[in-house]
Amino acid sequence: MVGVGESSPSGVTSARTPKAGRPSLIFYPKKCNTMQTQPNSDESPDSKHLAYGREVAELLSQSSASTWTNDLWDIYSGYMVAQREMGHNLRAADIFASFKELVFFFQKVGEVKS
Repeated sequence: MVGVGESSPSGVTSARTPKAGRPSLIFYPKKCNTMQTQPNSDESPDSKHLAYGREVAELLSQSSASTWTNDLWDIYSGYMVAQREMGHNLRAADIFASFKELVFFFQKVGEVKS
C-alpha cells in the first residue's frame, strides 16, 4: 500500500492526509467508463434516465452518498485553503455553485436510498 505523498508504481500519489479512523485516499488509474448517453434523436427520455441511473448506481457502488458528501467537503475545503497561495479565481463563485449542487445531489440520493 502506498502512503500519503508516496508514489505508486504508476507514479500517482495520494492526495490527502488521513483523518483519524479514515483511510487515506489513494488514487490509482482505473478504467475510465464513459456515460452511454450520447445524443440520439431516436432515444426516448426514459432510456436516457435509465442510463443516468446506471451511472449514478456505478458511482454509488464505489462509496456511499454520505462518504461522497464528506469527500466533497474535504476537496472544497482544501481548494479554499489553497486559494491564498493560488490567488484570486474569477470562477470562485461558479465553483462554489457546482460544489453546492453536488453536495445537494448526494444528500438527495442518500435520502432516496434510505
